[in-house]
Order: sequence, then structure tokens, then C-alpha cells
Amino acid sequence: EDAWVRDVSAEGLASAVVYLGSMTRAVTVMDVQSLRPQSEIGGYRRFGFFSAGQQNLFVRCEAEDALHAFAVGALAAGPTVFHDCRATQLGGFSGSIGSWASGILFDGVEVEGGALTLDNLEIEFGGAGWAAANSVLWQCSASKIVCRSPPGAQNWAIGVWGQFWGDGRWQASNEFVEPRSLYLAQLQERLGAGALQALASFHIEPEEAGILGRLPHRVVADVSSAPVEGMRLVNGWLIDADGIMAGGTRPVAWWRGHLLPSRAAEHGAALTRWLPGRTGPGETDDLAELAREMAVRGERVLRHHWGLWYDRRREDHQMVSRMSPLVWPPFFEQPWARSGQGTAWDGLSLYDLTRFNPWYFGRLKTFAQKAAEHGRVLVNEMYFQHNILESGAHWVDFPWRPVNCLQETVFPEPPPFEGDTIRMAHAFYDLTVPLHKSLHEAYIRHCLNNLKGEPNVIHTLGDEYSGPLPFMQFWLDVIGKWSQQDTDREILVALSAPKDVQDAVLADAVRSSLVDIIELKYWWRSGSEIFAPAGGIELAPRQHARKWKGGRPSAEDLARMVREYRSRFPDKAVIYSELPIDHPWAAFAAGASLPPLPLTTDAAILSPGAAYALSPSQAGQWGIRVDGQCELIYVRSGQSLVVDLEGWSTGALVRLVEQKTGQPVGPGLPLAAEKRHVVQPFVEMAGVYWITKEAE
Repeated sequence: EDAWVRDVSAEGLASAVVYLGSMTRAVTVMDVQSLRPQSEIGGYRRFGFFSAGQQNLFVRCEAEDALHAFAVGALAAGPTVFHDCRATQLGGFSGSIGSWASGILFDGVEVEGGALTLDNLEIEFGGAGWAAANSVLWQCSASKIVCRSPPGAQNWAIGVWGQFWGDGRWQASNEFVEPRSLYLAQLQERLGAGALQALASFHIEPEEAGILGRLPHRVVADVSSAPVEGMRLVNGWLIDADGIMAGGTRPVAWWRGHLLPSRAAEHGAALTRWLPGRTGPGETDDLAELAREMAVRGERVLRHHWGLWYDRRREDHQMVSRMSPLVWPPFFEQPWARSGQGTAWDGLSLYDLTRFNPWYFGRLKTFAQKAAEHGRVLVNEMYFQHNILESGAHWVDFPWRPVNCLQETVFPEPPPFEGDTIRMAHAFYDLTVPLHKSLHEAYIRHCLNNLKGEPNVIHTLGDEYSGPLPFMQFWLDVIGKWSQQDTDREILVALSAPKDVQDAVLADAVRSSLVDIIELKYWWRSGSEIFAPAGGIELAPRQHARKWKGGRPSAEDLARMVREYRSRFPDKAVIYSELPIDHPWAAFAAGASLPPLPLTTDAAILSPGAAYALSPSQAGQWGIRVDGQCELIYVRSGQSLVVDLEGWSTGALVRLVEQKTGQPVGPGLPLAAEKRHVVQPFVEMAGVYWITKEAE
């Protein structure tokens, strides 16, 4: 507020030299130049000057080679004035690029080879519709001038020169009008002739800079924080300094977004979603704030994979190529860098699969650090299978498709669509193509290098993986070779795959040694039935699930699954996700790590520094013992509670754990100091019981 930007020349930027967001007011930008921008010629790039605030003034600003030299954002309250500004070598238009900006004045603006527009943008810019209201073009010239009036408002074009479109209010077209400047005339009328002096050129030569030119560089102190004692795998449990790690999972967006601030927050968090110039929920997430908020809400885990597509125009799920590179933000940045060469299906340049997007990987690195500071966990899912199965629209913009990258990837063109669906999984996972294999290996290594040294990270092959065993083996082999070359960096690797792939890897002594965590995600038990589609069938997990006519897993089914793998592989953690059950206590009592327990769970149950051991399972009952002094037992509905007190020197008390708060409730029922004790459950429903030693 009440700020100035004066006498600045900027060269080689990707977007606006001066970007005034929606929370700016009364900012004056004078004698500023935007020169030789470097970027894709596409949406939300090459703004010379941008304003979404109010009472902002641009005077004698110049832009070259811009797409939108002088732009106004959605719902800008205005007034916004561009006075005596010039633009050359343009690729697009100047004017409002968002919904219903008000009070714009283009005053004496010259746009060579481009357009000035007060228009209805219809579906462009994410569906902006009517972009300007109660705005004026005064004494301007452009190759094309568009002035239309929306319902309930007016737009004027007065004394303008160019080729004309629109049903707005036109006066004195192709004529010079008086006053020469509407803005200066109004300023003088309001504040007097002396006010015009404030707009005189303000320029300091270097030799006149005086003390301003002699100020020393500011020394920034090293404020790096001490190393965080992060997540560790101990005897099959994922723990940190506070004990067993528990909590829910933060859902993330991977294809939706919106420019309107009132709707942006509807779409949740996304680490690599980018809305230029805007930071906040549903926009470009503030990563430190996201980690802090997760801690406050008791959310322990965030799972990340790349976005389904870069350009939100593809939300229409059409499979057509785009004539225009005017892509819609917010953008879901991809792991691979654009090359600046050729034209991809979305209208921007081709990807280079040998180069990686530094912004994308920098965001993951930063969040991993912030997550560790707050005791949160990043699950880094390296791949995302959604692109290669189901809707054909998932594939058309994918960087690995031959029409989208510099490399000659070996996938059929045109794609073998089956109606509006695609099956490209076999080809994508085929490692007999040398180019593909080398690209996969380079990418996996880059993912590992980017996050090495970050303690609160779990690596998985990818989300929705229903692929074959050989690709999983290859992924683990790359990790194994990388680990041998960088032995001082320990990482946590989760095996997340169809059951047959999972079991085959675990039966392989060499590859099993690379696995720290077994994830139960793509198969389940339901009573005596088992849903376990084989890996390598070209169906997505949800497509497999639709074909399943059996039941869903109960809390007891999940507990059986967890205990089975914990017993077979006691040094590995077992986690679960996306299984259709809602009872985390059963899984935790069976030995699951990262259970989504309530934020208010009694700290004694997750005791730091304690020794945890699995209690022998009984029919319908699972439990864990803490330091040999306490025990947490889950009992199914109607089942008697069987407590083994061997080794306990005194009596014990048993209390029910309240499901929502996670805290034991009393009064405690005393147990005799016998080897075994049987107690009927307190209620005729599944329950969790907390047994502690009786006070001396």
C-alpha cells in the first residue's frame, strides 16, 4: 500500500516485471521496462505488467515481446490506470484477463502489433466470461481494439485508432480528442496543476546516487535449524522422538483448481500446483504453513505424485490437440523440463525427458524439510499410473507420449484409443526398449538424489500401481545400485503393489532386503474371500474393484492382514491406505504403523522410547505390549477378552479406550495376577482395551 516502483529495467524474465496482486493498493509504477522476456509463448507467461489490486497506476511503462503487456486480473476492484504506456512485438492482447475487473483506464496507450480488449473471454482463462466492466480506452492505438459492454455495465472506446470489434460505446473513432489525457485532466481537476509534477520522470544517474550507491551488502546470518530427529524404523515400527507415529492422511489434488479466490480453497493441497503470483490454500501452497496445519489437525502423512496434466483445459477430458498455447492456471508442474523446442499437444514446447524440472523437485525437497520439522511424513510416489490407463485424455498430454517430447519414445501414434479409453500400461512398463529403460533409471535416481538425507520420507514406486513384477524388480534394483553408491544415505522404501507382486518380491532375499515397509493397498481379505487381482493386467485398481462382487474388509480382516505380514517379516513396518475400512484401532493393535488414530490419543499408548512387542493373537483379538508393563488389545464384537499376565509382577487394571478421543476411560477393572485371565467385554461391540499395571 502506498508504494512506488520507478526506473527499473528488467530483462529475461518469464512473466511480469511488476506483479501487483489482489491485496495491493495505491501503487505507482513509473518508467519501468520489460525487455527480451524468456519463456514459453503460453498462458500466464510474458505479462509485462499486471495488476489485480485497486488504485494502481502505471506511467510510461514499456514492454516488448509480451503476450499480455498490460494486464488486469480477475475481480480487480480498480481503478487501474495505464497512462502513456508502450508495447511492441506482441503476441497477444492487453486488457483484463480475468472475470469482471472494474474501473480500468487505458489512457494514451500504444500497442504495436497487438490488441487492446475490453471483452467477453468466454471459456478462455479458465472460463473468465465477461472480463471488464465500466472501463475506458482513451486516445489509444492498437492493431486491433475490442470493446464490448456486459449486461448491466458499460465499456467505452473514445478517440481510439485501430481495427474495431464490439458493441461497446464508441466515440470519435480514428480521431484525436481533447483532453489528450483523461487521467491527467481528472488529476488536475481534483488536486490542481501542481499534482502533475509528481508524475515527472524520476531518474538517478549512478554518479548521483550518493550514499545510496555506497551502502554495503547486507550480511544474512546463518539461521539454519539444528538437524531434526526424524522418522526411524525400529523393530517393525515407524517411530520418532515422540514415540509411535500415528495420524491421518492429508488428501491432495492432482488435476483440479480454480482462479477465483472464493473457489480456490475447494481443491485441497498440492505440492507442485503453481498459480503464478498467488500463494495460499488451493493456489501455490505455502509449504511451511501446510506442514504446520497438518500437525494441528493430526494429519501425519501427505502422499505426493505428479499431476494428471499440466494444463487445466484438459479438465474437459477431451482428447483433441490445442490450437492455442494459452494454457489455464493453476498449473500442475511435471517432473520433466520443457525444452523450448517444437510444439506439444497442449501448445507449449516439447518436454525433454533427460532434464528435470527444478521447481517441481525443489518443492518436494522443501516440503520434506518442513514436514520433518513438524513431525509429518511425505510419501514420495515416484510414478502415477493414471496417465497410462482409463480415459484417453489421461494420455494425450503425458510427457512420455512421442508427440510431447524430444526423445523418440516407442509408443504408437496415433494412440490406440478404444473409444475414449487408453491401455498403454504394457508399453510403458516394457523394459526391453533401451531408451525407455535408461529414461526410467535416470528419473528414479533423480527422485532419490533429490530427497536423500530427508528423514521423514517414504519412497514408493507410484500411485495406483497395478503393473507387472519385472518393473517393480527393476525399480528396486535401481534403488539397490544407488544405495551401494551412496551408502551414507539411508532411505525408507515401501513395497506397494498387487499381492502376487508383493509376495514375489518378499520371497526374493536380495530385493526383500531393500524393502523397509509393506503397504497393504491393492488387495484385501473379506472373511474367507480374497480380492487380489494379479499384477500386469491392463486395468487400474478401481477398474479391478468394480469387477469384484465380494465383500469389503472388516476391521478384523484388516487386522488379520497386518498381523500376517508383521509376523512373517518382523523387521519391516506394515502400513495400509485406501482400503475401505474405518477402524484404525484394529490395525494398530495388530501391528500397523502410521495408523490414523485420533489426535487426542493418550500419549502413554504411543510412548516414546518404549519397547513394543506383538502379543500372541487369540481368536478375534490382537494386541501389542509396551515395555512389558502395558498392553493394548483389540477385541471383535461379542468376543471374550483374553489377557496373558505372565511376567507381570502385580495385578493390572483394564480400561476401554474411547474410540473418538483415543483415551482410556474408567473405572478400571482389576485383573488377578494369574497367568491367564478371561473377561467378558464391557459392550456388545468391537472394543479396544488398555491394560496397565496396578499402582503399587
